Amino acid sequence: MEERTRQRAERRREIEERRRQKQEEKLAQMKAAEEERLRAEEEEKQKEIERKKEEKRQQRK
Repeated sequence: MEERTRQRAERRREIEERRRQKQEEKLAQMKAAEEERLRAEEEEKQKEIERKKEEKRQQRK
């Protein structure tokens, strides 16, 4: 009986550890996606600034 109890407890610990790892992986993926989104937004802002500068240069000519 004690052996079954110990095995069940061990199984629960293993399941909990896998659940925790999956949650950590999910959070890491979400963080990476957010960082990529922010990087892309910043890149787009810089491109827009460059386009406006180029338009002003063209208008001066």
